[in-house]
Amino acid sequence: MIVRDGQELQEVVINLMDNIDESNRLVSAANKVMDSNRGAMARVEELIVQVMNRG
Repeated sequence: MIVRDGQELQEVVINLMDNIDESNRLVSAANKVMDSNRGAMARVEELIVQVMNRG
């Protein structure tokens, strides 16, 4: 979700407070993103080490 300014942020927050189903959907989607990226830094680090060891 992207908001452009304070007014839009206020509108989104109010909407989410009024619409618990949408709020829960966004939380679930955010959790999926976080879960899918868990360990990403370690994977990138391992790839860098592998590339450095080749040269």
